[in-house]
Amino acid sequence: MEPVVFGFGLDDVDGVAEAGRAEVPGVGQVSLVSKLGMAIAGVGQSSASDARGVHTNRTESDRPERGQMAARTIGKRLLDRLGRRRAGPRAIEKTDAEWRAQLADEPYRVLRRKATERPFTGSYVHPGRGGVYRCVGCDSPLFGADAQFDSGTGWPSFTAVVPESVELRRDFSAGIPRTEALCRSCGGHLGHLFRDGPGPDRSRYCINACALTHEDADASAPDPGPLP
Repeated sequence: MEPVVFGFGLDDVDGVAEAGRAEVPGVGQVSLVSKLGMAIAGVGQSSASDARGVHTNRTESDRPERGQMAARTIGKRLLDRLGRRRAGPRAIEKTDAEWRAQLADEPYRVLRRKATERPFTGSYVHPGRGGVYRCVGCDSPLFGADAQFDSGTGWPSFTAVVPESVELRRDFSAGIPRTEALCRSCGGHLGHLFRDGPGPDRSRYCINACALTHEDADASAPDPGPLP
């Protein structure tokens, strides 16, 4: 029989957060991320002796807030780990100390620690350039400037990538399923892919500007800098 965690199969984990909330015996309504963690931790489950009417094993049901906090952490960590699948060795591998020495503070936090820059603060928010955008960490080409559009979100947005340049990975770090975009060459975090763009496949690559550098079509021409 397929393993079941409080009524859903582990194979269904990609949709766990999309399903909303659910009832856990003795705890009440919780998110399904918490529910998954509770299943692992045993929160809200009764012992065999409970089923016989003898209470010999107390659960976290009498401490719902504490139990839910622990379960939520377990659930998020498991979901995040399930989403982390790598295609293989990176073309560029460096230690954390080497990345710290190479990158400025904000690019380091974004590329290596998966932070998000504040919207409308980056240099490349608005389209209007030619050429190509490259990874600030390894200089690999990532996005053609002709694929950029103004999404109004405050981050550079693209409808397509340079072929074989971006790796996509399921990301549960925010407690909901998202699709993370990483540089395939160095593994740097770029942003996320959403399906609400203007192109035929609705792709919108929402990218941190500090993760990019720009190279004009004429490499000898200067970068125009931030556009109004």
